Amino acid sequence: MELEHYSHPNWICHTPLKQRTKNHKEPQVIHCHDMAGNYLEDRLIHGGTSSYVYNFKYWQFIDIFIYFSHDRITIPPPSWTSVAHKNGVKVLGTFITEWEGGLADNSLLLTQQGDTFPYADQMIEIAKFYQFDGWFFNFESHFSPDQIPNLLKFLQYITQKIHQVLPGSLILWYDSVITTGKVAWQNALNPLNKIFFDGCDGIFLNYGWNEKLISESSSLAGERKLDVFTGIDIFGRGTFGGGGFQTHKALEVIHNQSNPLTSIALFAPGWTLECQSQNRKTFDLTESKYWTGRNFINVMAMSNTPWDFQNKEGWKQTEEVPPHGGKKEESWVTSFKWCKRSKVIDLYELGLSELVLNDSPVLNFSVWIKGTPPNTADFYFLKITLLDTQKNVIESYDSGILTTSSEWETVETTMANYGTGLRYISWEDGGKDVEYWGGHYGAVISSPSILLVHPERIGSISDYVKPRAIPINTLPFITSFNQGVGNAFSLFGKTLSEKPWNNLFDQDYLPTHENLVITGQTNSIHTEYDYKRMYHGGSSLKMVTSILPGRYSVVRLFDVEMSAPMSGPLNVCYVSSNDTKLDVGLVFELDNSQKIYFLPQTLSDPNCIPPCKTETEGRWTKRTFQTDSLKNLLIHHIDIILFDPTTLNTLNTKEPTTQEGTTLKGQLNLGYIEITPSLPVPPQQVSNIITHTTWNKKSTTLGEPIFDVIISWQNQNNKQTKYVLIKDEQQKLIGRAFSNSFVIPEVHFPSQTKKVFSLQVVNEHYLSSDPQSFEVSIQ
Repeated sequence: MELEHYSHPNWICHTPLKQRTKNHKEPQVIHCHDMAGNYLEDRLIHGGTSSYVYNFKYWQFIDIFIYFSHDRITIPPPSWTSVAHKNGVKVLGTFITEWEGGLADNSLLLTQQGDTFPYADQMIEIAKFYQFDGWFFNFESHFSPDQIPNLLKFLQYITQKIHQVLPGSLILWYDSVITTGKVAWQNALNPLNKIFFDGCDGIFLNYGWNEKLISESSSLAGERKLDVFTGIDIFGRGTFGGGGFQTHKALEVIHNQSNPLTSIALFAPGWTLECQSQNRKTFDLTESKYWTGRNFINVMAMSNTPWDFQNKEGWKQTEEVPPHGGKKEESWVTSFKWCKRSKVIDLYELGLSELVLNDSPVLNFSVWIKGTPPNTADFYFLKITLLDTQKNVIESYDSGILTTSSEWETVETTMANYGTGLRYISWEDGGKDVEYWGGHYGAVISSPSILLVHPERIGSISDYVKPRAIPINTLPFITSFNQGVGNAFSLFGKTLSEKPWNNLFDQDYLPTHENLVITGQTNSIHTEYDYKRMYHGGSSLKMVTSILPGRYSVVRLFDVEMSAPMSGPLNVCYVSSNDTKLDVGLVFELDNSQKIYFLPQTLSDPNCIPPCKTETEGRWTKRTFQTDSLKNLLIHHIDIILFDPTTLNTLNTKEPTTQEGTTLKGQLNLGYIEITPSLPVPPQQVSNIITHTTWNKKSTTLGEPIFDVIISWQNQNNKQTKYVLIKDEQQKLIGRAFSNSFVIPEVHFPSQTKKVFSLQVVNEHYLSSDPQSFEVSIQ
């Protein structure tokens, strides 16, 4: 059985479980992750090469994460365990047997040596070795009736012993095998499966339940009713309410606010990516729709309006597709004359009402472009116009003439707060080549995207599950709003790589709330992740807003349980769009409900703290504030305040002043927030670098020496290390290592027998060690 071989040191999670304050009256939520068989790019320690992956980020709505596959033993990849632990979420591995093929392993699992169960002991050792938090047992193969007493003893044994070895760990049982040994899903807690529930920490009920069965289950469980997890299949297979975006119908039955019946188990929420998304942008919106109810419409996909092509013979469909990793879509290559296309979409024909459109819904427009060799500096333009019923212009966007490159790039803009009267959207774009050659050597242009964020929310998880605060047991608190994916990678606002990537090890603390306006106009702010402009990692938090003169808006970002008092510097980094004077500060709401404002200017308010230092890094502004005076206070909420610095003169939230002047509309990207107990220092270099090479089979094909270079080292900073940068002789980034070893694939040695590389340790504050060069030689 697979249990006998499990030692893979690189898969050990080094992030301890942060401790949330548990509300024993609040139902728990399981996220059971089963997507396309699992062990996809998430299995790779150093990350994958696509940005279109399932990078779950709504940790505030779950308590337990189960990594599920149909392997006998499923050990959670350490990136999942690490990011879950960081957010206070427990992670379970899975043990599953299925049908006839699982019968022998069912018997083997129950092997006894005296009073012990060796395989139970080994499963406990596996959890301890890899540092996850227990097991989910799913027996889909039957037992004989005379094996049931031993099965129950096994369950009690592993539950009791894992609690001793790993305090806070869990053993959960799936509603499959009953007291006769047969596989018979009950869709309820009842006398046929209760002995297993009594022998462990909880039961995950099958999905075919109804209101009566759940009510009876809750009554039978008594004081342990919240250890019953009522299953909801998000794919809707025989599940109450139908799953998907109707999940809230099941939650309405399970999660009565005054008297919840049971806890909740969500099976396969990866449905949002598998079945509902086309690319990174639509996945972000689909996830938001499912978890928070923020609805959206894919306008371009819904529209039947045909394209009007100019110079139609210059357009040619191509097999090239953008690198967002999404579903295959049409792309076109243009020719030597301007090749233009246009369409005007009537939003009324899509079922959008005048009432909805008068609410100025947020519109996101995007298209991918690249050049065609030999000279990839081709030309492209995009014009977007919002029109009213009489086709008068409400707002417009003009990219001007852009120059493409050899890499895919997005042209993107967001329109919000543009007023009333919207009915039509006009899209016009086009491209041509720079060589003026016959044929098709011009700009390559993808299918465009128009996404409308609907102002009316739908039912969602957030309607029934209260968001959990981020447990900050120790400082620092650091976020770059990096989701662990990106279309490029940056440090300090400088792009080090333009290649798509993913790695959940690199996911930061992400906002607890989306668009939760505490002070100001509730529809005046739209937040989303921006993959084109980032300070560290692959994304920043973009805010599109309008502010009345003399007023300001406060938007809640984080709920925190900060048991570590503030003492050191607070750093905030942001960038505003070129055409706006929009400025930003932070607001801390403390445990005594007092609010502290960190603003770039001193106002007539005793709770306003100005910066002690302001710096610029490229287009980014970094402000540093001192928090020493607050060292005995604890933070409960972290908010952002947006304002026009030329008109704001008071923080009187009861009667904010309104001055004459133009409403300030603009865009701001929040790139970095850091609360640290002391001034951070750069990390030390690694030691004992060891390299060896292995022959790559491409050498035979290409007729030149090609080797894979394997590097390992020792790192005294493991606990504080975020990753190690691997660079070539020209200091170009090759990759990032999230363990103490790395493989550089397919290194060419055409004429020389040695190559020079370097390592740089980056710590949790993003400070780097000095580059550390080393040579790799071949004989």
